[in-house]
Amino acid sequence: MESYLTIGAPGVALWLSAQVLSADEVAILRGCGKDVTVFTYEIASPEAVSRAIATIKQHYPNETVWSEQTDLPRSLSSADIAQAFLNREPIVSVKFFHNAYVRVADGEHQGECGSLVTVLSLLPEPTYVVELESGHDANVLQSAVERADA
Repeated sequence: MESYLTIGAPGVALWLSAQVLSADEVAILRGCGKDVTVFTYEIASPEAVSRAIATIKQHYPNETVWSEQTDLPRSLSSADIAQAFLNREPIVSVKFFHNAYVRVADGEHQGECGSLVTVLSLLPEPTYVVELESGHDANVLQSAVERADA
């Protein structure tokens, strides 16, 4: 998924196994103009991958098909993501770890520093709760934060 989001090229279609993303996450991608199709079944075996690729090739006969699989659970809830963040476990597309000291580089709190408390969502990009030095919390997109010690 992270790879798809970083491609950013118009016209690049994303086909997903059932339950990889929630309906809300799919709606966000579609709302951003992404071409997203979700299979009605889980693609978990080599045979299912072959069937899925054949289906995609019917719709996009002259396009390259890129298949990606991760060892992550099929569907992570917000609570699972938050717990993984607290445990300092790697999360696809999340660049920072819990308690990282960051500076807000853009937006309402630009120039303020603080520590990352949690991840609220992953799409369209990770959104963190930053506990600012002022004592206030701010919801900040990943693209708007940078390491404060950099």
